[in-house]
Amino acid sequence: MKAVSIKRKGGEGIDFYDDDGEEIEKVTVKKSKAKSVEPKKADAVFGLSRKEEDDIIAQALSILERRISKEGVAFTSMNDVKAYFATQMSLYEYEVFSVMFLNRHNCLIAYEEMFRGCVASAAVSPRQVVKRALELNASSIVISHNHPSGRIEPSDDDVVLTRKIISACRVLNIRVVDHIIVGATKTLSFLEKGLLKN
Repeated sequence: MKAVSIKRKGGEGIDFYDDDGEEIEKVTVKKSKAKSVEPKKADAVFGLSRKEEDDIIAQALSILERRISKEGVAFTSMNDVKAYFATQMSLYEYEVFSVMFLNRHNCLIAYEEMFRGCVASAAVSPRQVVKRALELNASSIVISHNHPSGRIEPSDDDVVLTRKIISACRVLNIRVVDHIIVGATKTLSFLEKGLLKN
């Protein structure tokens, strides 16, 4: 079984490594020649325009999809999981609830955006999440949703929803590995904050 890890180097690119530490892919972020970018014309991140940023994100996402969808590729760290969710969801201007369905080796079976709009405990159906996990024969799942406001603090609804999904999954021996909240530039892990109680 192979594993893929993701590393950023000095804000200049994203490198992909296999489980032996060998580099298998590199994405280079080309900086704009312009010395400064006015905020009204572009988001001044590394001197790149918004379009250039979106192009880089799309390229990184394409590489992630290709690497992760290969048979036998496993997630070996929660940092990689958080990076995957952040790449998928950080640019949405509306709330999205997504699920990574994993097999017993932590290999990705499927990534699906299951609910859109207002992600509250009443809007997301734990039953549908469990049903889909059973259809895919998943051993575990990682759930995630984004906060378009950019803030990553979990709401009371977020905590209630997580508990409902854990409870529904426990009956069928499906493990909820984590719940990741994706903000504009940061992520929050329920597991790391001690909010995940299986």
